[in-house]
Amino acid sequence: MSDATPISMPARGTRRGLAEAASLARSSFARSPLSGSALAKPIARIGRVSAALAAPHPALWGLALAVAAEVVSHVTLTEPVVGYVVGLVRATRADAEVETGASPRAAAMLATAARARAVLDGRDYVLPDDVKALAVPALRHRVLLSPAAEIEGRKPEEVLRRLVDQVEAPR
Repeated sequence: MSDATPISMPARGTRRGLAEAASLARSSFARSPLSGSALAKPIARIGRVSAALAAPHPALWGLALAVAAEVVSHVTLTEPVVGYVVGLVRATRADAEVETGASPRAAAMLATAARARAVLDGRDYVLPDDVKALAVPALRHRVLLSPAAEIEGRKPEEVLRRLVDQVEAPR
């Protein structure tokens, strides 16, 4: 390792740092033959460079989020699926084991999460299965169980799973 040139990594996420990291990666391949033990140096350098490049530039985070939000907003949410979301939220307010049910805002957030899940699955439309998959994690912190349910040792997740099973999903 005595012949190894010390590498000072550029600051993460800076434009200059990204350019330096890319230059470092190119020079790793330009100076070393890619065979045998000589391959170890470029691999080690690429590992360090990839760590520097792993975090996107902070200026791009806002842009990436804005683009993602725009894509999600264009996902089709049919009336039957909206009715299903509303039915699930209403069921939380009508259930005897729930003291305080989910709000209309919770319904809006569940619908948005279902849209995002559809995008992640490569679809431009929401399925009832998207809503089912996200109902428990999206609503568990939005409901308060009744004292009787808590005494019986019930968990919000159990009650919500039961409600998801009870409320009929559109076909």
